[in-house]
Amino acid sequence: MMEPNQEYPEIALDRNVEELLALYLKLKPSLLLKKSLSECFQQRLLKLEELKEIYLPQLGNVKFLSAAYFDDHHSFQRYQDIPERYFIKGCNNFYFLSHEWETIFDPDPSGKQFKRFKAYLAKSEIEDVPRTGYWYDFSCSPQRDTDGNRTPEEEIEFTSILKIMHILTTLSLVVVIYSENYLSRTWCCAEWIMATSISPVFDPAELPFPFGNLIKFSQLAILITYLKLNEDFAREFMEGQDLAVMAFINSALASVVATTTATYEDDKRFLQDVLHRHFWYHTRFIGLRTEFLMALRLFEKYPEDLIRSLFAQFLYYTRDPYLHWTQTASFAYETMIRSEPDPFNELTFHGRWIEVTSFSDPSALRDPQ
Repeated sequence: MMEPNQEYPEIALDRNVEELLALYLKLKPSLLLKKSLSECFQQRLLKLEELKEIYLPQLGNVKFLSAAYFDDHHSFQRYQDIPERYFIKGCNNFYFLSHEWETIFDPDPSGKQFKRFKAYLAKSEIEDVPRTGYWYDFSCSPQRDTDGNRTPEEEIEFTSILKIMHILTTLSLVVVIYSENYLSRTWCCAEWIMATSISPVFDPAELPFPFGNLIKFSQLAILITYLKLNEDFAREFMEGQDLAVMAFINSALASVVATTTATYEDDKRFLQDVLHRHFWYHTRFIGLRTEFLMALRLFEKYPEDLIRSLFAQFLYYTRDPYLHWTQTASFAYETMIRSEPDPFNELTFHGRWIEVTSFSDPSALRDPQ
């Protein structure tokens, strides 16, 4: 039921889209942008390389499928059933496959996802093939047996992968096998939000992709936060004070996660915490102002109708046509007081603790900014 005096969601969405567009057009003439779009991209690439150096020790034991697996197979097999020769470690190029699970024990029983990804590989020019790895959860992490169990050793390995899942999506090229229900699934939606670089594969081929892959969720979230809040907030943000903008974005993330569907309801809480940490440690490390400037530079290239459409899609995907998340900030104090790239403390997954990870390079434990 709607709150008293609220408009119908469709009316609220249209009204807020027009308000955002008007705020952007009002802001645009007053902006003195010091960085070009190419400089923003370069800054982002440099920061991603720094993140990769920090996290490579954590990724050393992660198993990826090799290119040979796709030459010799016609489907994604269960991790425990794949011969060791088809796995590689120590990759310098990562491909992360993000996809729906069609059944609880097999994400791709028909082989459709495998066929589409193999066609994608055939069209792609991938460098350094011997050290390129492909990560598909069903084939690269221990799976439950038909009784719903893993061995104790498999549980340890599975938990270690949970700790770095969001790092993989940040550092990989994320190949989204995009289907009609993709963004309604909690894990899929979280992977899409955390992905720094996205390459979509469509199922079916005519589906429109969110934002047309022209701009990222993080960039729009930061821009909308900036537009909706007052001048003091905007000035403080540009001077480097990140706490408030992160709190509002955390509210947006909570709104998104709450409206998705998970096979295990506990996954929502886990992924909301992981998303918040991703933004706090990784998006801040890349640079909130860099992402903000990229959004503005990209918008310079787009006509008003397209900008209006991007705002409308953001409101639709956050399931918040009223923009409630820009009115109520949500803090995660334990995360915000720490300077490590990602301590992963006080997180649980299906009732089990995710332990604090340690870093081999003490110099990595520095303030992201």
